[in-house]
Amino acid sequence: TLLHPDPARRHAELFVFALDLSKLEVHAVAGSIEPKAPGQGKAKDRPGVIPEANRDKLVAAFNGGFKAEHGHFGMMVNGKELLPPKATSCTIAARDDGSIAIGSWPALQVEAETFGWWRQTPACMVETGTLHAGLANSKTKNWGATLEGETVIRRSALGVSQDGRTLFMGISNSTTARALALGMQAAGSHTVAQLDVNFSFPRFLLYR
Repeated sequence: TLLHPDPARRHAELFVFALDLSKLEVHAVAGSIEPKAPGQGKAKDRPGVIPEANRDKLVAAFNGGFKAEHGHFGMMVNGKELLPPKATSCTIAARDDGSIAIGSWPALQVEAETFGWWRQTPACMVETGTLHAGLANSKTKNWGATLEGETVIRRSALGVSQDGRTLFMGISNSTTARALALGMQAAGSHTVAQLDVNFSFPRFLLYR
């Protein structure tokens, strides 16, 4: 669906995809270069593509988080920790039963042994229904900006419903972090993690 989440900017838009987690599994794939990790090994160990074995059932693919240099947010995939977790970060994780958890690392850390993969982002925009206090300022740069400091930009985010059954993936144009968070919340997200920003990176690709 399409939302217009910012009363101050009628042209701001947020495209939201609602994914039924009773019918879909979510997997993480590390990029071939990012997130850069100490001793990450040879290129063959990180091809940066969806494994061949998964492609016959592939529905969609979307971007992950920031580059390592832009926050050093943690990631673990295929049992290997590429970057360590940060306590201040929002974390997207897949449990062994296939359910998806989104929350601050201290809130999820007790479940860490049940996670097949996890990826971190800046602080949760919304957590258990509550908007982050830092988003009271619509001009905040804590969730990314351009090199020139512009905060009305293209952004992407993941949210999960309160019952955990629906994953919301959002891609916005011309939005502040606050507008993105409010839009994702309006779509049904109980907790929201921003993924990445600026024109080149936010993507949602559907496959036949």
